[in-house]
Amino acid sequence: MKRLFSDFSKYPSEVRLALFDIIFNVGMTDLRNNWPKFTKAVKAKDWAVAAKESNRKYPIPAERNNYVRGLFESAAKNAKLSLIP
Repeated sequence: MKRLFSDFSKYPSEVRLALFDIIFNVGMTDLRNNWPKFTKAVKAKDWAVAAKESNRKYPIPAERNNYVRGLFESAAKNAKLSLIP
């Protein structure tokens, strides 16, 4: 994972779980080559965009996609809360 996302170990735990779920299904090469908006969002730590771009196609069930999207959305919410003084 660190080959694709050099800051992986610094990402929130929800993001790391979501990334493992995605890479398990699509593989490193597919993730690197066919998910440009998603990987750009992850590298920018834009968890809200990553959530929108995290949907996988058949045979991944909607429940699993919802779970992963929820992990990114949780990270986005927590990131916003950490900015509040």
